[in-house]
Amino acid sequence: TLAVNGGITQVSNFNQKIRFGDQQANGIRQSLNYQAIYQRSLLRAQRDLASRFEQAGSLYFIHTPLGGDYRGSLLAASTRFAFPGLARHHSLQLRGNYQRQNIDNYIFGSPLRFPRGYTYRTNDTFYSFTTQYAMPIWYPDLALGPFLYFQRLKGNIFYDYGQSEYRNQVTPYRSVGLELSTDFNFMRLNFLLDAGVRISYLPQTKKRVIELIVTQIGI
Repeated sequence: TLAVNGGITQVSNFNQKIRFGDQQANGIRQSLNYQAIYQRSLLRAQRDLASRFEQAGSLYFIHTPLGGDYRGSLLAASTRFAFPGLARHHSLQLRGNYQRQNIDNYIFGSPLRFPRGYTYRTNDTFYSFTTQYAMPIWYPDLALGPFLYFQRLKGNIFYDYGQSEYRNQVTPYRSVGLELSTDFNFMRLNFLLDAGVRISYLPQTKKRVIELIVTQIGI
């Protein structure tokens, strides 16, 4: 899949005393972005957490070649591989990400996920690797009146590693943890939601980070 998009944003009457790097003040920002996506996978059973064999990759680039008051660019690439796990419907998943950003007077938002347990930090270059093992735990098929219908409880064990460089300062990131979540429908709507909790341990700082996770995973 290939896509090209452009955008023009104009802001006036901006009166804040401080402007963050990813925030547009008065003026015009003109940008073009390009995206290429590749995915190859086998058909999956309804209870599979991922395709038994999957290869996917994406390339994303955004810049400001048309002039305007704001200048910058960002290049991001990601890959994902999935393999069968030790038991039926289990999945072993590997991910890799790379990003390079040219910061002039504007910082574009990153399409990549930072290592879990950390908040995103501005960087000139960034790369990361992820290993995770996902498994179904229970299929309750439980309805709570007309409001909630729980289909599946699942777990995910992960290890994330990343490293960023900003103004010649290198920062490593490491986290290991567990996610416990459930797939459910709300108010008998067709789309499926995934909600749960994530517990990350950061070995470098010996901190534990607990986060709530809510995503839409399909119809």
